[in-house]
Amino acid sequence: MRRIFDLYAHSKLGAARIAKLFNLERVPTKTGGEWRENVVSTILSNPLVTGKVRHNQEVFPGLHPAIVDEETFAAVQVRLKER
Repeated sequence: MRRIFDLYAHSKLGAARIAKLFNLERVPTKTGGEWRENVVSTILSNPLVTGKVRHNQEVFPGLHPAIVDEETFAAVQVRLKER
């Protein structure tokens, strides 16, 4: 997860290129299938990685630890909206 955010935020790769890179590197997915652009995009926009949960279109603090810091998540959201 952290690598997806790092690649998107710092190396300026898009979701499709990240999916292609992970498939070339044979990075396993949760289900064992291939990486797809929409899966990477979903991960990039999910507040769950910041230790939060989404319920009824609202975001609340969760009980799990953050995988990605708020600053990186916010920067990725700005870039997603620009695209």
